[in-house]
Amino acid sequence: MNPRTWWRRRSLRSKITGSATLFAMVCLLVLSRMAGGAIGPLLVGAADSELHKALTEAAPAVAAGQPVRSSLVDVQLRVLDTDGAPVDGGPAPKLSERDVRALMSGQDVLRLGDDPPHRWIGQVIYDPTGLPRLVAAGADLVGYNQAVREGADWLSLAAVFASLLIGVATWFVVGWSLWPVRRMQAAAGALPAGSACRCRRRTTNCAHWPKP
Repeated sequence: MNPRTWWRRRSLRSKITGSATLFAMVCLLVLSRMAGGAIGPLLVGAADSELHKALTEAAPAVAAGQPVRSSLVDVQLRVLDTDGAPVDGGPAPKLSERDVRALMSGQDVLRLGDDPPHRWIGQVIYDPTGLPRLVAAGADLVGYNQAVREGADWLSLAAVFASLLIGVATWFVVGWSLWPVRRMQAAAGALPAGSACRCRRRTTNCAHWPKP
């Protein structure tokens, strides 16, 4: 059967309910995808607040030539030279030359290829000898990829479920709104054939006109 013909044969109630459900589903799915795409930035933003706090605490120590240590368990603090080599006695961090240049210029680095993904922020501080040092604060984004992927899937499932609830509610609301119309149709269908008044004037004396 032609879809257009099938659609024409549907009742008004079915058409309104189907249209409302489809419109709600499309809108909610679009919004769920937009919200799913915001999960990653939210996780990064939460990590950045901790990293900036650790970096602010470490800057005076580097300027005074003192060793740095983070008061936050999940935050790593590293002191590097301008080439990215560690000067704090620790192992070389997982930072490429491009990452080091970005941190030196004040740009944040998000390494999604690491397992787990890693976030770095940096600041250039001059030590007591006048040499520039790159103070880098980093944190593992544990569960980042899973949260982004599964968060979008759950939001999409919630959007479909909500649109179905909207469809059910629309079905009952439309049915309740059309109830007087159905009563009128049923009353008109119950009239005997040919009962329409053929009089030129609608008077109460017409034998075919219903009595009050």
